[in-house]
Formats: sequence, C-alpha cells, structure tokens
Amino acid sequence: MQSGIPVEGQAATQRRLLSKVQIRPHKHHASPAICPLAGRDAKEQGKAVSYNRRVWTVHYTNEKDWGLRPIRLRARPGMMKPRGGIWASPLGCDFGWREWCKEGRLRFLKPYRVYLEVTLERALLVNQVEDLDKLLWTPLLPGVTTISQRPDWGAMKRRGIDVVYVTEAGERATRFSAFRDRYSGRGLYGWDCESLLILRERAVVRWRKRRPQP
Repeated sequence: MQSGIPVEGQAATQRRLLSKVQIRPHKHHASPAICPLAGRDAKEQGKAVSYNRRVWTVHYTNEKDWGLRPIRLRARPGMMKPRGGIWASPLGCDFGWREWCKEGRLRFLKPYRVYLEVTLERALLVNQVEDLDKLLWTPLLPGVTTISQRPDWGAMKRRGIDVVYVTEAGERATRFSAFRDRYSGRGLYGWDCESLLILRERAVVRWRKRRPQP
C-alpha cells in the first residue's frame, strides 16, 4: 500500500521512529546503528530485524554454578510465558526485574546474578501496542474469550527469531491490550517489566558472573 509520503520522507520517518525505540543509552551498551524498523503488515509478521547492536543484561537464577545451555521452549497451558528461555533485563533500565520484585515481591528475586551480553541481530522489539502485529499468535485455551491468544514462541524461534525485547513503554502499552477492540485477545499481560526473552542461546555473545565494567 502506498503511503503517499515521498521516499525521502519515509526514511526520515523511520529514523524518527527508531530514535524512540532505541534502548536507553547506558555506559555498558554499544553505540547504536540506524536501521529500518520492521513493517507491521502481515508479510512482516514473525520477521526478525537486526538492530546491529549488543546490550548487557542481568539474569537472576537459583543456580550458583549457572552455565549457558541449549534452550528448549515448551508452552505452558493457559500461560502467556513459555517454559524455557532466558529472561534478562537491560543493565541501567529504570524498571527491570529487580525493581519489579522490590515492589513487595522479593520472594521472586533469585539469589544469583549472571550478566549476559546479548546481540539483537535477530530480534523482535516491542515498544508500542502496534508492535504486537510483529509477533506470531496461537490460541491460548479453548473457550477462553478475554485473553484468547498467546505468542507462539516456538514458531517465532523456527522463523529465526532469537530474542523478543519488550521495553518499559512496550510493557505498559501491551499489559491490557487484550481488552481493547483492535487487539482483542492479544497482549503481554504478565510480562511485568522491561526485559528480554532469549529464545536461542546463540544470542548470548558472552556471559560473566561479575558486573561488566564500563
């Protein structure tokens, strides 16, 4: 579909959009590179986009001797989040997993931390409600009408997507989107905070137990 905007104008619009969804600058992050955002029409659904950068994240675990292993994903009946995968929040973000747990949920904060440098070469970024169109969806449970769909994590992994990154703005925008007409049944309720879900271990460039130095 033609937008009626000249090509030069479209490029400028993409750059403005990208400036809004880039990861918040932090001393541990590499410098970002400008690249187009994923389209939101059907042909772009489930398509990974290279953001040409890496981000240091923190992962909380019960394992003192945590090690990187092959990631196996399994659906959880009636749940939006899968079993398997590695959850991590960007270092320096305003509201990551630790901040969410400190709001009266410290029982969920696991005792050990691992720092992961993650590449976003094959990533889906969710920064606004329209970005839900990038994800692939599947029915949640038969007969459920309120939140009737969940992301099809396995299908996205098979499409070559290694990481799904939901920013703080994206989490706020999609928390209750399943109750709206445009996105009826689809949303990320329960994502809780700014974080990345790593679907494939190759997205982890390196990891360490000590916080990386600037």
